[in-house]
Amino acid sequence: MEIKIDERTRQCSRCRQYRPIFEYRGLTETYEMTFYNNCAYCRRNNQLKDRRLVQVIIFRRDPTRGIQIMLSQRIHPDKPYFNMMQGTGGKVDVYTDNNGHKILETEEDAAMRETLEESGIILEEEKLQKI
Repeated sequence: MEIKIDERTRQCSRCRQYRPIFEYRGLTETYEMTFYNNCAYCRRNNQLKDRRLVQVIIFRRDPTRGIQIMLSQRIHPDKPYFNMMQGTGGKVDVYTDNNGHKILETEEDAAMRETLEESGIILEEEKLQKI
């Protein structure tokens, strides 16, 4: 599942060129997109690191609800964004499964996972359905 982003829609605030000013990375089924104020070319030529205020958007694809924004916040990239309040009113935590994969999950997801682990029921995520 690949997300396509039109890079030409973002304009650099310094050089006014339409260059990609975001970084994108996936965490299992959760996606993080970071929008910078300036494009990569200006960031490399900019020695003032304090100007690196960014907008971080963390979202995930839910089969029933579509795309859910878990976090949308303007922050400095060196500051942590985990355990901050998210758009749905809960908190975002990092869960590492048995295979070492890191997953961002809401409190609702954590409660469901812990209940399944305590009861000894192991289900594949694709087979889980909302009742």
